[in-house]
Amino acid sequence: MVQFVLDSKAMKGMRSAVLAALFGIGIHAPFSYAVEPPIATPEEETNREVARTYSSFYLGQKDLSASIKVLMEHLKTDPKDTGAWHLLGLTLLESHENTKASQAFYQALATSSELGRGLYLYYYADALNRSGDINKAKAVLERALKESDVSEVVKEALANLKPNVALPPIRFAKRGNWKGSLTLIGGYDTNVLLTSDSAIASISRSDTASPFGTFVGQIAHTKSLASGQLQSRGSAGANMNTAVAAKTYNTIFSSLGFDWGNGEEEFKSFDQALGETFDINWLNSSGYKFFSWTNTLKWRGALHHGASSDTEIEIPGFYTKSALDSTDDPANDRSGLGLRPSLLHRRYFAFGVITISARFEKLFAKGANYKSSTISVPFTWSRNVFLGLFGTLGLEGAQVKYPESSTLRSDRYLKASASLGRRVSKKIVGSLDYGYTRNISNVETARYNKHSLSLMVNYEF
Repeated sequence: MVQFVLDSKAMKGMRSAVLAALFGIGIHAPFSYAVEPPIATPEEETNREVARTYSSFYLGQKDLSASIKVLMEHLKTDPKDTGAWHLLGLTLLESHENTKASQAFYQALATSSELGRGLYLYYYADALNRSGDINKAKAVLERALKESDVSEVVKEALANLKPNVALPPIRFAKRGNWKGSLTLIGGYDTNVLLTSDSAIASISRSDTASPFGTFVGQIAHTKSLASGQLQSRGSAGANMNTAVAAKTYNTIFSSLGFDWGNGEEEFKSFDQALGETFDINWLNSSGYKFFSWTNTLKWRGALHHGASSDTEIEIPGFYTKSALDSTDDPANDRSGLGLRPSLLHRRYFAFGVITISARFEKLFAKGANYKSSTISVPFTWSRNVFLGLFGTLGLEGAQVKYPESSTLRSDRYLKASASLGRRVSKKIVGSLDYGYTRNISNVETARYNKHSLSLMVNYEF
C-alpha cells in the first residue's frame, strides 16, 4: 500500500482543485480515489432518488439546463453522490459542455469505490477527448485498460483516437442485478367471507371476522442489454386466517413473470415493456376446494412529459382456469379469457404525488353468473409527512355488472385506504395500513361492509 503525506500547501491545493471541479472553473485535481465511500443514510438515499427522478423528467423533455440545475443543487448538499455526478456528466455531454462534463466524471471517480470505476474512467476520457485534451484522454484510457469490464471498448478507442471526437459507445451487457424481499403482514379483517350486512345480524361476528397473517417472498433478476432490459421475477406466499369459518379462505399463491423493455434510459421520453405472469391460487381442501391458475400477457408503455408528470397505458390479456366439481352449477364456472386495459396519469407537486387512473375489465367467463364488465377509477395521494414517515391515501370507485347472471346482478363499490410507512434502515421498511370497502348491490346477499387493519414489515436484500 502506498501512503501519501501532505503538507499544508498540498492540502490547500487539493481543496482548491476540488472546489474548482465543483463550481466548473476548469482545473483538474490529480487522480485520487476513495477506497470505500461512506454508506448513505436512509434520508440521503431518499433525497438522491428525488433528485434523479426530477432530473430524469427534465431529460425526457430534452430540458437539459433544468436537469443540470437540479443535479447541481442536489450535489451542493450531497457531494458524495457518485451516481448524481455520473448523471450530471452524461447530461453535460448531451448539452456539449465537454469541459464541465469531464469535471463531473472526475468527481464520480473521486467518490466511487472499485465498482463501476472502469465506466467512470471511460466517460472521463471521452469528455476530455471531446474537449480537445487528447493526451490526457489517452492517459486515462491506458489506466482504464486494467478494468476488465471496459477493456475491449478501450482498445477500440485507443486504436481510433482522434481529438475532439466522441469515443465509441459502450456496447457491453451490464452486470445482472439480483434483488429480493421478504414481507410479513399481520392484521385483522372484519369480513373475510364478504358476508352480507343482513346475514351478519343473524350469525356470530366470529364467523365473518378473523385475525390473519400473510407471508410473501419475492426475487427478481434484471439484466441490461444493448437492446433493452430483461427482468425475471418470482414470488410465493400464503395468507392464513385463524378463525374457524375464515380458514376456508386460506390461500397459497405463487407467481412467475418476465418483462422485456428498453429500461430506464435517461434521454428517452417514452419507454415500453412486454411481460408475462403465471399465477397459481387455491383455497384449503377443507373449504371450497377452489383452485385456479391465471396466465397474463401484458404490454405497458410510459410517456414522460412536462416538468413533473408522466402517463402510463397498460393492456393486459389474461386467462383463468378454475376447478369445478361435478356437483357445481356450470353457471358458476369462473374460467375464461379477460381483458384489463388501464390509463394512469401521475403528477409531482411540492405537497406530494397525485395519481389518477381509469381501468376497464371484461371477463368472458364460461359460467353465465361470472361474465362481467368493470369500470373503476382509483385515486392516490402520497407524500413525505414528518420524521421520515411516508403517507398514502387512496380512494377507488367502481361499477361491476353481470349482465347474464340469473339475478342480473349489478354492484357499485367504494374502497378507501390509508397507509403510514417508514424506512427503518437501508433494508427494512415498515407500514401501518387501513382499508375499507363498501359494496352496494341489487342483490341483497352481495351488500357488505369490510374493514381491515394490518402491520407490514418488508426486508429487502
